[in-house]
Amino acid sequence: GDPPGEPPALPEAAEVGSPVGRAAAADGILAAERRMVSRLRELGRPWAEVRGRRAVADPEAKTLSITSRLAPGPAAVWGGADYAGLERVETEHVETYRPWEAGDMVIASRMNEFQQRLATTDLFSVVSVALPEDPPEAGPDGVVTATPEVRLEEGARRSVSAGVRADTDKGPLVR
Repeated sequence: GDPPGEPPALPEAAEVGSPVGRAAAADGILAAERRMVSRLRELGRPWAEVRGRRAVADPEAKTLSITSRLAPGPAAVWGGADYAGLERVETEHVETYRPWEAGDMVIASRMNEFQQRLATTDLFSVVSVALPEDPPEAGPDGVVTATPEVRLEEGARRSVSAGVRADTDKGPLVR
């Protein structure tokens, strides 16, 4: 298809680890596809995916040519976030941990960052941050707004936790 937005600038196959000119090991090819999808998701295309591949072998030349089909999906900007599971913790407080502003280009790793930030507060026993499986329709301006679904389960209130560990390089640590 022809998703809205500028076409993403893609690196050469060898840049993402495809075994160009080397033995065509399946794990290297699949890893290169995953890295390409990951790169697209960091370039504002959060719904990028592999849509298949075609392999053509030439036994006489002892070569294998592989064409991977990638669907970049639409370019997207961040919206806010949809929260589920908040009872006592206020939405405004949770928003202070969000690492993006509405209107910023989507960088998919920011969802993991948000999830980690919320998890380290110890306010929640469960934290999940994910985009809907399918992209929403583009607005009248042609822009797709990505609004992650944030599912939270609040932890015990007024709890105290402690921890002790020993690292070989840092010695004993207390938390």
